[in-house]
Amino acid sequence: MNERIEMSNVPKQPVLLIGGSGVVGSATAKTLRQLHPELPITIGARNVRYAEEVADQIGGADVVQIDLERPDLGLSGEKKFSAIAMFIKDKSLHSLKYAQKEGIPYQNISGAAFELSPEIAYFVQRPTSAPILMNSYWLAGTVTLAILSIIQEFSSIDSINIAALLDEQDMGGPAAYDDFKRLSKAGPYALMLKDGEWIWAIDDDRMSHFESVDGKVFHGEAYSAPLDVAGLAAATNANSIRFDFALGETASRRRNEPFSIETIVEMSGKQNNGSFGNFRYEIVHPKGQVPMTALGVAVGIEHLLGLVGASTVKAGLYFPEVLIEPSYMMKRLKEFGTNISQKK
Repeated sequence: MNERIEMSNVPKQPVLLIGGSGVVGSATAKTLRQLHPELPITIGARNVRYAEEVADQIGGADVVQIDLERPDLGLSGEKKFSAIAMFIKDKSLHSLKYAQKEGIPYQNISGAAFELSPEIAYFVQRPTSAPILMNSYWLAGTVTLAILSIIQEFSSIDSINIAALLDEQDMGGPAAYDDFKRLSKAGPYALMLKDGEWIWAIDDDRMSHFESVDGKVFHGEAYSAPLDVAGLAAATNANSIRFDFALGETASRRRNEPFSIETIVEMSGKQNNGSFGNFRYEIVHPKGQVPMTALGVAVGIEHLLGLVGASTVKAGLYFPEVLIEPSYMMKRLKEFGTNISQKK
């Protein structure tokens, strides 16, 4: 059982999960309910029937119909929310502007590193309006926070290589598939840190190979979508950081088991005990990408609302590693079934 954090400051207004009836959205609603049974939740969706099914499953929730083409999101002005979490791509960013107008926290996981300028521009124009968590990281920041927790065992880090293996059967719901298609078509060459310089991953830098948890070799490609490389570069003194992605059959499915999600992290550096060299860590969830992503969003919401920590979050622009203590996320990851191990 997960240890539940006692909350003395549960908001009276519900958290609005836009796209909360989808695969990741509904999993996040269940995760939030598990972490915080008293937290009021509103499931926002285009199809109210699906939203009602999720609300019935988690209890203590209601539903609203969302229209992202309208500045007011199609909502009655009488209904208020404590925070907004987005699970679908909002091309108009009406949801962000709505959160700024209402002065409530906002979290987005559907953007990409090369799509951030509109969100940043809205923040710059109204920097004191609301807390904005840009959580378009791999698996909603869970992997980067796990890496930062592991790095606490090091006195210095030279390089960080992340390789993500997504199973072909683990594409998620329609919204996730649409994101994948959009990012695959529109994405530029990936940005990476190499020998202390930011470069575009072209030619020889573009492709890589890595071993799955059972030793099978996969050919990966530098991935331009997630913010992990930028976040880790700012949080560490590493000289080289790259993120590679591959779509293929995970080791669990090769064992005739259900698909899993594998993230391989290889780091070079010096540990606090004096050991220097290359170190490999495997981050695996036996149920695929959804539980980790849902946990990342749920933990982001509870921190934005001040349900964890000493105080509420002030208006500002945040990455997950700025709001969330890495050791806290590591603890939650293990509680929610993530296997994290070091390999020699």
